[in-house]
Amino acid sequence: MCEDAGSRPAPNREPTVLLAEDHAEVRALVSAALRRRGYQVIVARDGLDALDAARRAPAIDILITDLGMPGMGGLELAEALRAGDPRLPIIYFSGCLLDGVPAPGGPGARQAFLTKPVSLITLLDIVEEMLADVQCAPDADRFLPPAPAR
Repeated sequence: MCEDAGSRPAPNREPTVLLAEDHAEVRALVSAALRRRGYQVIVARDGLDALDAARRAPAIDILITDLGMPGMGGLELAEALRAGDPRLPIIYFSGCLLDGVPAPGGPGARQAFLTKPVSLITLLDIVEEMLADVQCAPDADRFLPPAPAR
């Protein structure tokens, strides 16, 4: 919840989560939990699939991505999406620690790293916190996917 009186109203749509995960079971479990919480969820099996889905989506409010996926991994996906929106909130998760993972940062950093196995409650709480921070930001209506490359 925004703490100042001039905070932004809640959006008139459910937030959209882009979920990029190569393991079908994890993808199904996480997407079901997000939908039960009322989020719109776009699922992708890898980074290239997610990038294509983001370009077709009217808006992406947060990215949840596995780091180690075939083809385009989570770091490359995040870099591509952040090229169009540097403030896109991102939750990275992986079964192992990898070099090059961005530091989590402090409050308002708009990124987090979780090690698998991830508690769904923890993941959902972090999604809620990150989206609440975005709604309070002065540029909260900026979260659109990048235009397709030509």
